[in-house]
Amino acid sequence: MDPIAISLFLLLFLLFLGEILLLLTPIDFTLEIERFNRTTRSISKVSFGFLEIRTESPGDFSSVLILIFGRPVYRFPVKDTDLEETGIGEPQIEMERTDSGIRYFRPVMRHGRELFYDFMKFSGDILHAISIRTLEIDIRLGLSSPALTGIVFGYFSALRALLCPVRRMHLAMTPVFDEEVLEGKALLQVRVPYPVRIIAAGFCLLLGKNMRQLFLDMRKDGAP
Repeated sequence: MDPIAISLFLLLFLLFLGEILLLLTPIDFTLEIERFNRTTRSISKVSFGFLEIRTESPGDFSSVLILIFGRPVYRFPVKDTDLEETGIGEPQIEMERTDSGIRYFRPVMRHGRELFYDFMKFSGDILHAISIRTLEIDIRLGLSSPALTGIVFGYFSALRALLCPVRRMHLAMTPVFDEEVLEGKALLQVRVPYPVRIIAAGFCLLLGKNMRQLFLDMRKDGAP
């Protein structure tokens, strides 16, 4: 057998095996937010195998950190640009009246019912593919009106009662009726055990009969 053909076959097999391993590697997402004394601090992490991307916002600025095997390899700051300080005004955008959006909207209305069920199934597949490992919320909330604060606290208490049997979720709120305040902390940890399930759900949605018919109708109605 030709050695070049054998080498090519082994290379394609290794690439295929690598793609399968990447699709089966879990993805972890962590979001931590704290707000005390009118200062907000947030940390978000996305971990994929040996690679981790972390965003930290200790105050008015934020930074993105890239880690490999838990060791930082690159960090760059992210700072919002104030248009007033730089002297650059808001860009002026001229709007042109056109009916192309209406032409593309008509097919969506015609297939709205079928697409609604497809998107509901897609949302259910996404929820089944995601595992919430930890959800902790502990806040002090006070709104402009004591009545409004009581209403929000009532809805929050009802939601907490529904999620109470889940051990991985802890929700707590302390209502404040004499001042406007929002303080506390929140922690969310989510894992996607098999990312291939999300990719498969997306392909099923895009390649489904209703979505393909929608694309054909949009192309037909949008043609000059």
